[in-house]
Amino acid sequence: MKDSYLPLKCIGLVIAVFAFAGISSAQKYNKCLPPDIKEDTVIGWDNPVNSERPSTPITVRQTLAKLKAKCVCDKLVNSRGKKIRFFQMQGCWGNPPSDYLEIMENQRKEIEKLRKTYEVIEVTCDTGVPRYSIP
Repeated sequence: MKDSYLPLKCIGLVIAVFAFAGISSAQKYNKCLPPDIKEDTVIGWDNPVNSERPSTPITVRQTLAKLKAKCVCDKLVNSRGKKIRFFQMQGCWGNPPSDYLEIMENQRKEIEKLRKTYEVIEVTCDTGVPRYSIP
C-alpha cells in the first residue's frame, strides 16, 4: 500500500500543484507516461447503444483530464494523489486461444489486485481498425 501514494518529500509539491491547478489548462502528461503510452493513445471507444453516429475514440489525454490527473515528482497521480497505472487489456482475438478463459480470468484478478493500490486505466486491445471486411 505504501507504494501507491507519493513519497513524503513530494507532499508539499502536490499541495502546490493542486492549489494552482486552474492556472494551466494545457496540461502535458508525456513526461509521466510509460514509454508505450502517449497522450493520443486510444484506450477505449464511445459506442452509445442504438446510436446512429459512429464510435469515437477515447484517448489517454481525455481520460487523464477527466481524472484531473497531474504529473507530480515524475509520477502520474489522480486528483487525490493516488498513482495511476495503465493496464493493457487482452482478448481481441480473431480466433481465441484454447486457454482464453484462463487468460481472461487471470487478467480480471490482476486488475482487481492493482485497483487496491492504484487508479487503473484499462487500455483496450481494440484499435478500431477493421480486421476483415465482409464483401
